[in-house]
Amino acid sequence: MKMSKSKTVGIVVWGTAAMRTAGDDAGEILALLGVRPVWNPETRRVVGLEAISLEELGRPRVDVTVRISGFFRDAFPHLVILIDDAIARVAALDEPDADNFVAAHARERGVILADTKFEFGLDADGVLTLGDEVCTPDSSRFWPADSYEVGRGQPSFDKQYVRDWASGTGWDKTPPAPAIPDDVVEQTRERYVTAYERLSGEPFSAWLERTAP
Repeated sequence: MKMSKSKTVGIVVWGTAAMRTAGDDAGEILALLGVRPVWNPETRRVVGLEAISLEELGRPRVDVTVRISGFFRDAFPHLVILIDDAIARVAALDEPDADNFVAAHARERGVILADTKFEFGLDADGVLTLGDEVCTPDSSRFWPADSYEVGRGQPSFDKQYVRDWASGTGWDKTPPAPAIPDDVVEQTRERYVTAYERLSGEPFSAWLERTAP
């Protein structure tokens, strides 16, 4: 297969540019990922996404890092959802690292994105809106690649640790839930921090310093 010149591309998307070009930046991101929108022929609205096969694409999928401006985020939430969905779909594809640099990025960090979810709702104006976080340990399951084994439960960098603890207490899921011990809280935090540091390549303390008010 013909190789792409770049494994990773960074793109900044601006609200004014999206208005001027009718979404060229979003289209470019989808093209680099090897994803196409699915259109409703009657309404001419995008109703989903599909990954283009590697055979049709003719090149590897490029790992796209997207930085979104505040105006773009607020003005085009549906495009933010679309981009998030596209990246998650490509990351979950079972393809060779040489043909899918998005999935390879997670694997080379020693992490398997086992599954993820997206929660949507309609706002007061009837606009489809992303209602919760995406690709975090709260909304996804991250497994350490070096200890993965078929046919058994996997250790994870997410809230499964809390679920397993709750199941072991005998709680029947009737409110109120039992208080979570400090050691379980700390172990869960360590898993979340590990997921962030493996995937981002930076210490969690650096993120705290960068985002501190």
